[in-house]
Amino acid sequence: AQFLGGQTLKPEESTNFSAGVVWDITPDINITVDYFNIELENRIAQTGTIEIGGEPVPAGVSCPNARANPVGNLALCLQELGVPGAADLNSVSFYTNDFATTTTGFDIVGTWNLDWGNAGSGTLIGSWNWTETEVDNAGSEVNRNRSE
Repeated sequence: AQFLGGQTLKPEESTNFSAGVVWDITPDINITVDYFNIELENRIAQTGTIEIGGEPVPAGVSCPNARANPVGNLALCLQELGVPGAADLNSVSFYTNDFATTTTGFDIVGTWNLDWGNAGSGTLIGSWNWTETEVDNAGSEVNRNRSE
C-alpha cells in the first residue's frame, strides 16, 4: 500500500458531546430529550480499485526484472519487491485514513406507565430520532477509481 501512496494507518479519534433532560410530567408519564454531537477524525475506509496489471513500473523504482520483461508492469515489480503473489494481481485496494465526519442528532422518548388493575400493568413508549452525518473533509484515496 505504501508503494502505491498509502500511509501507515493512524487510530480514529473522536470527540463527543451530549446533553439531555428528563421531564417527569406526572408520576406515570415522562419525556426525555437528548442531543448528541460526535466528531470523528482519521476515519478508516477502503480505497477504490487501483489497477496495477497493465500499469508501467514507476520512474525511479528499482525493478530491473520487471523492466526487462516485455510485459513488465507494476504487478511484476511488486512481486520483485517482495509482495508474494503480486504478479498474479490485476488490481488492489487498501485501507486508509481518508476522511472526517460530524454526526449530530436528537432523541426524544415518551414513557407512560399504565396500571390496568386486575388485568396487570404495562408501559407505552413512543420515540423519535433525528440523526445527520456530514463528511467534513474527504481525501482522494477513498474515491480513487471507485465505480459509481
